[in-house]
Amino acid sequence: MLADKSNLFVLAMALLVAALIPLGAYLDKQMRLPRSSDVLLASFPRSGSFWVRFMLAHAAVGDAVVVDFHNLEELFPDLEYGPNRKIYVGEDKPSAEQEGFMRLHKRVELPPIYKSHMPLIAGAEPPCFDSIGPGVEEFACQCPNCPPHFKRVIYLVRDGRDVMCSYYSFQKTLGHESANATFVEFLQSEVYPGVSWAKHASSYSDFPTPEVSAASGKSEADEQKAPEVLWLRYEDLHEDPLRELKRIMKFLGVRATEVVLKESVRKSGYEVMRETEEDGGLKLFDKHYSQRDPSFRVVRKGKVGSWRECFAKEGSPEEIDEEARKVFNAESFATMKKLGYLEDENWS
Repeated sequence: MLADKSNLFVLAMALLVAALIPLGAYLDKQMRLPRSSDVLLASFPRSGSFWVRFMLAHAAVGDAVVVDFHNLEELFPDLEYGPNRKIYVGEDKPSAEQEGFMRLHKRVELPPIYKSHMPLIAGAEPPCFDSIGPGVEEFACQCPNCPPHFKRVIYLVRDGRDVMCSYYSFQKTLGHESANATFVEFLQSEVYPGVSWAKHASSYSDFPTPEVSAASGKSEADEQKAPEVLWLRYEDLHEDPLRELKRIMKFLGVRATEVVLKESVRKSGYEVMRETEEDGGLKLFDKHYSQRDPSFRVVRKGKVGSWRECFAKEGSPEEIDEEARKVFNAESFATMKKLGYLEDENWS
């Protein structure tokens, strides 16, 4: 009799454990999902996300602290950085500096905003190599760094030629092996975040909306509901940063005075940001890339049309290198045309 009871107990415990394991996995997954109030600032690298975050930071706390490249990371954490994801899901505690910013009175109360370079690919999950592409950390696409699950996304796009030229210089001075080549070879290489500039931008512009899903006969249960996306163009920010900052505030449902917004734009100008980087350094890059080239700068040129320095024919800066143009067009022309950057493949 005792043996029977013992066997029943063991069986009951086994059934309980079998039930709890999937429940635990489910709860862990739910805990990692972005909260409904969270906003994602997404872009391909070298598209201007530091600039946008500087303006938002000055709007929120510019009257209380001196915004720099260190506290900027505390205000708007980068979800591709593993320690930030651990803090998000409660596996680690925020730093004292982060907790201080959380308690800080904000003159403009922004929703939680997080930065990411992840493409918007439905169903992307670890290992990211399979679901997104090579060149990314295996768990970098794990929630909360999962764009399809955000309710609101600000997508910052920039002319792909300017992006790749800036990215080439960025990787080269950072000491990354992908830039130990010619510019044409760099255009053909696999770079972070695992997809090309064109595929990255297209992932946000082509993501199926609820209307498309309905037309195809798919329900929301069958198709991940598309987040609400605000498109920002780097070139529009250059043309009128105040106008674009107002668009962001409207999208976020936040009120801010004209005085605060103008001050935020002024304090986030190119020269100010360049000086801030020179004086205070960079939090993540100083920690993880201390051996980088002394000429490395996050705030590089900040111009529209600087792509010419990379696409120019050697020895003839006024002419476009035909091979570079051909390689770029093969991957990116369709997206450039769709986004209004190009009309003809023979651009110059």
